[in-house]
Amino acid sequence: MANNSSSIANIRASLEKKGLQSPTRYSVKFNNTPMGESPHGDDFYIHSLAVPGRELLHHVDEMFGPPRMVPIKRTFNSALVINFIVEQEWGFRKYFEGWMDKIIDPITNLRQDYLKTIKESNMVITALNKQTDEPVMTMTLKEPYPHTIMPLNMGQDMISAFTTFQVSFAYREYIVT
Repeated sequence: MANNSSSIANIRASLEKKGLQSPTRYSVKFNNTPMGESPHGDDFYIHSLAVPGRELLHHVDEMFGPPRMVPIKRTFNSALVINFIVEQEWGFRKYFEGWMDKIIDPITNLRQDYLKTIKESNMVITALNKQTDEPVMTMTLKEPYPHTIMPLNMGQDMISAFTTFQVSFAYREYIVT
């Protein structure tokens, strides 16, 4: 019988040998934001996050033969979305509201100094080894800022849940190491 490298047993053995990334082992750090330190130091009470994707912008070449999609540049069109736990004083929600107010003045609705408020900031997402907590992948987002604070749900049927809110972050680019 031929050796089938894609058999379930072979895939399972390979994954067990290499190990799997746990979706609960990560850290997120905000650096040099215009708001300074968060209400609770480095701890942002993150419930979950959606790590951004990446794509290549392309041009369709239809000169000869079937159309060919030719990559022309990289883009970072995907947002980073983080789901934060709301603590009693709503400190994190106020933190991100204040950060947005430092980008666009809430009275004049005019943009503040972009270079001063965003250029030096970054956000570091680190995937951690589930046994050792050592970093296995780091994604550094350059020039991040809160783009959208999503509506949050509250209701009488949520008696055993905790309140969360989502923030969608825009950024210039990211680097994976």
